[in-house]
Amino acid sequence: MASVIVEIYLIGVLLLVTWLGVGLYRHAGEAFQMCSKSDIWSGYVIDCLFWPVILFTKTKTLLSGATFREIVKDPVADLNARQDERFRRLEEMAVSPPPCGDRVVYRHDHWGEFQSEIIFQSADIEHHFKGKRLPLFHVEENRALISFIRGREDDWTAVETIPDDINFENVALGLIEAGYGEVQCGECGKSYSVSELSRSKPPMHGGWNAETFSCPEEHVMFKHDYMHVHLSRD
Repeated sequence: MASVIVEIYLIGVLLLVTWLGVGLYRHAGEAFQMCSKSDIWSGYVIDCLFWPVILFTKTKTLLSGATFREIVKDPVADLNARQDERFRRLEEMAVSPPPCGDRVVYRHDHWGEFQSEIIFQSADIEHHFKGKRLPLFHVEENRALISFIRGREDDWTAVETIPDDINFENVALGLIEAGYGEVQCGECGKSYSVSELSRSKPPMHGGWNAETFSCPEEHVMFKHDYMHVHLSRD
């Protein structure tokens, strides 16, 4: 009896993984604009693992072919509340920024594929974006980053981490394209200037399209999703 229950459970997991995966693929652009990647994946995993609960609480939603945004909701916490809390932290950061020295490190994690560390000179960040609009999604991030960088102490030798509440990926891309920064490759055990990285941008295809920057040994150091292409069946 127990083995039958386990088999039914695993079949349910497989079916929901497929169903929600299709929903994520079809509505990825909408979902990623509304939520962070970590929130989306936490909701996805929780819904798949606890599908018996989903079956009884979201039956109509599942059968109606609703969007991924409607299907995947984190049952642990409301995403809007998380966003409000994040904005509150960013506002506090703008008023009282954490310590910042002459260098900062951005820890880049692309969907768990790899992790890398990119070190920038704080002065380079201010110099490159001076008089320009920062490529950030929210004004709260903009204020927090400006306060963080401008409040630096150049004689501070510790390399401080870019706060997680700031989505720094687009900022990092702009700096890398301008030739600023150095990367720490865990595979090579070496540091490379961004000018030593090779850039790859494969032909466009359905789904997420990404460009990558790799070290001389072809280990990916930075990956940026720049466009999602939805292919119609018609």
